[in-house]
Amino acid sequence: MPTHHRALSLAAPLLLVAYLLTVALVGLAVVSGRIQVQLMMWAYSPLPAIAFAVPTWTAYKWRRATAVTRRRELLRQIAVEIVISVVVVSTCIYQVMTVPDIYFTVL
Repeated sequence: MPTHHRALSLAAPLLLVAYLLTVALVGLAVVSGRIQVQLMMWAYSPLPAIAFAVPTWTAYKWRRATAVTRRRELLRQIAVEIVISVVVVSTCIYQVMTVPDIYFTVL
């Protein structure tokens, strides 16, 4: 198995963990009173987690698959899902950066 196949299957869970750590840091800032999160931020925050959960699940199926054709198909699916997830996160970051007043208030 080439190393880039293994790296691609590990990228999705790592991106999911990185996003969840970011959400945890935002939660810590909310609890400490540094920022106030608006309703739109609560609505947008689970979208990237869901987007990264899909390729993570596909990577799990890739590790469990034994047929070469199935593994190849799942690897392509992981790549496409990671690209879509990065686009979703980039869109959310762009929206938060362009109009931050709708999403949070720095106290």
